[in-house]
Amino acid sequence: MSMFPKESQFISQEGDNLGERTSQAFRISLQDYKFTVMVGSDLPHLTVRILQSAFEALEQHDVVLGPAHDGGYYLIGLKQFIPDLFTGINWGSSEVFRQTIERVHSLGLSYRPS
Repeated sequence: MSMFPKESQFISQEGDNLGERTSQAFRISLQDYKFTVMVGSDLPHLTVRILQSAFEALEQHDVVLGPAHDGGYYLIGLKQFIPDLFTGINWGSSEVFRQTIERVHSLGLSYRPS
């Protein structure tokens, strides 16, 4: 049994770096869905409760981020397309989470960790 509902949608990645690929996927997904949560593909401890919590947080916040041990994030959720959130980030570095939080604040967005 899959933990993803039948109406889940998977989108092919497009772009030269992780930021471009993530931004493009949000652009596409948020045309059809009220909220979108993206997760990494290598998360053996990801639970349905973590995903539910992320979606619930988007009721009150603009951005949900799940920090990863390597300085990035394992989960990001948005309720609107925010392309500036994905620019000026040193993708693949240990600074990704910190830089993203700084960008969230500079854009005046509300944030909740997941």
